[in-house]
Amino acid sequence: MTVLHLASPAEVRARVDAVHEDIRIPHPSAKFPRGEIVVPWKTITTVDRLALLGGFRISEIVTKFSGEKGNTSNTLSIDDNVIHRDTKQKVLLIRVNTLKKKAPVQREIGIPLSQEHEPWASMVAYQWRNAGGNPCNISRQVAWAANRIIFKGLGYKVRSWIRYKRNEKQRIQRDANGKKIIIEIIPEHIKQGSDHFLRHIRTTELRQMQFTPEERANFYKWSPITFGGNPLLETYDNIEWFEMFPKLLKERRI
Repeated sequence: MTVLHLASPAEVRARVDAVHEDIRIPHPSAKFPRGEIVVPWKTITTVDRLALLGGFRISEIVTKFSGEKGNTSNTLSIDDNVIHRDTKQKVLLIRVNTLKKKAPVQREIGIPLSQEHEPWASMVAYQWRNAGGNPCNISRQVAWAANRIIFKGLGYKVRSWIRYKRNEKQRIQRDANGKKIIIEIIPEHIKQGSDHFLRHIRTTELRQMQFTPEERANFYKWSPITFGGNPLLETYDNIEWFEMFPKLLKERRI
C-alpha cells in the first residue's frame, strides 16, 4: 500500500516537469490488442500545467470524449498577445466555459508570460501553437489514470462529509420525520493525487500569494453559496482577472 503525504505546490510542479517519456496505462477494454494506452508525455504535461495554472477541472480542458461521461466544455481558447494595462507585463489569457453551472459562465484568467514569474505559461503557449490549438487531445479518464502514476505518493486532504440517500433524480431522501437519510459519514482523510488534486494545489498557491477569499472565489467563479459569501458581492463586486494579476507577479525558481 502506497503511503501518502500532503503535497506542496513545489513537489507537484517538480513531478510534472520530470515527465519526459510517454506514459503507458492499462486499456479498460480486454478487446484492445495491446492491452494498453500510450499517453504522450507532452499532452499530459500540457493538460496538467493548464489545469494547475487556471485551477480548471480536467473535463473543461480535454477534448476527447470517453463514453457517456465525456463532459468536455470544448470552449478553451488561449491568447498570448495580451499586455496588462498597468504593469505592462505580457499575459497568457485563457478563456473557458465552466462546467457544473446551471447557466453558462466563462472564466477568463490572465497568467504572467515572463519566465521569472510563471515558467509554465510559455510552455503552454508553445504547445497550444504546436498542436494547432488542440494540445489536450485526450479524455479525462485517460488523464486521470496517467496522473495517478505521475503523482504517486502525493496526496491532498479531503474534509469529512456526509453521503445522503438519493433518488433516481439525485434528490436527497428524507425519513418519516423529515430528516435526511444518512448512508455513511466519511471521515477526514488524505486522498491520492490525480486530476482534481491540481485545483487544490492551485488554491494553495493563490493563498500563498496573498489572494483574499473573495479574490479566490472570483478566480474560480465560485458562487457565493459555494464559498459562504454574500450573493450581492458577486453581483456588484465581481473582480476581474486584470485586477488580481499583479499578485501573480511573484518570482519563482526555475
